[in-house]
Amino acid sequence: PGEGGGAWTRSPVSVCLSVSVCVTVPPSLSPSHPALSHLSQLILSTAAEMSTSRSADCSEDEAKQKLLWNVKREVKQIMEEAVTRKFVHEDSSHIIGLCTVVEACLLYLLKRRAAGFLRSDKVAALFMKVGKIYPVAGDLCAKVQELQQQADNKKKPSDGQESLKRQGSISKPPTLTPQAIKHIWVRTALFEKVLDKIVQYIVDNSSKYYEKQALIADPVCGPILASLLDKEASIEWKHVGRQVCSFGTGICGVIASKFQN
Repeated sequence: PGEGGGAWTRSPVSVCLSVSVCVTVPPSLSPSHPALSHLSQLILSTAAEMSTSRSADCSEDEAKQKLLWNVKREVKQIMEEAVTRKFVHEDSSHIIGLCTVVEACLLYLLKRRAAGFLRSDKVAALFMKVGKIYPVAGDLCAKVQELQQQADNKKKPSDGQESLKRQGSISKPPTLTPQAIKHIWVRTALFEKVLDKIVQYIVDNSSKYYEKQALIADPVCGPILASLLDKEASIEWKHVGRQVCSFGTGICGVIASKFQN
């Protein structure tokens, strides 16, 4: 109102709302006009939706950063174990830990249809689906199925197999712990030196398998995950009772060099 409580001025008035949005109100519009009240409610509602969207985006970014941090943590722990023991045993808890966090990255916002018919084992479903197109993943599928068959045969050996074992005519298949079987896909890919290639392929073709907000589909986080695994092709495994990785070679040396740089 004008001085002395007179009529409203004829010049346009800017009304600033609490959401820091300024709206120019025509001079003929009364402050009690329903349109102004409706406009205020609409702006507040839109601002609330924008705030919720930003919060969701922030949560997704935090989740992706947490997943990557977990991968880096497991890599660092493997390095520390290598420094202490001079090698890393294939059944080390840190190897299982690395498999677990890599699986978490692969499963984050994986499209439902990418799991196919194997909803109970989405990692297996993803690798098998990629294996139909990518030969490296196809070879891994054959290797995993072979290991699974050997594990099943060991649980229920036939009379003929028992006889051959006693005669020493059949080689003993590798023993897989329950944890190794649980993470058999990522673990086998790690030891077969193809995990980096498969993850990179999935990152390059992420739109087929992942939602847009997924870590694998992220233009920054996806390549970072692949880069954390890209040196595993230089792993040199040695047999000392069971497979171990000597410090200074293979993944141990690669991890050490990464953290020293």
